[in-house]
Amino acid sequence: MHHLRPARLEDAPILARVHIDTWRSTYGGIVPAAHLAGLSLERSAPIPNPQSPIPNPQSV
Repeated sequence: MHHLRPARLEDAPILARVHIDTWRSTYGGIVPAAHLAGLSLERSAPIPNPQSPIPNPQSV
């Protein structure tokens, strides 16, 4: 059984990993390889800042 919950800031790194992996597997051969190779966790995941919560966690 699965349990759904609103996204939290600490979920950002794994969500960024899913985003990058999905782009690479979906757009390989369509988007230039250099662009896909340039995708990085550091640029995709926000820097944790408790003063700046996710504005709409249902849409993450």
